[in-house]
Amino acid sequence: MKKKYFSGRKVFVARMYKGLNSKHLANLSGVTESHLIAIEQERESPSVHTIIALAKALDVNVEVLFE
Repeated sequence: MKKKYFSGRKVFVARMYKGLNSKHLANLSGVTESHLIAIEQERESPSVHTIIALAKALDVNVEVLFE
């Protein structure tokens, strides 16, 4: 079984697909906009709680955010 890793880039792609700006997704998921941008740019690693919150806010399965 291949290991899967969280992808901040996939958060960015999903956000663009949903037509959300970073401030709106940050508000929906309960993180700061600066933290969200850092996650998308893969400068910071989110907690499991944040990954779940992002998936819910984006209305996607958590697995979508991994590669």
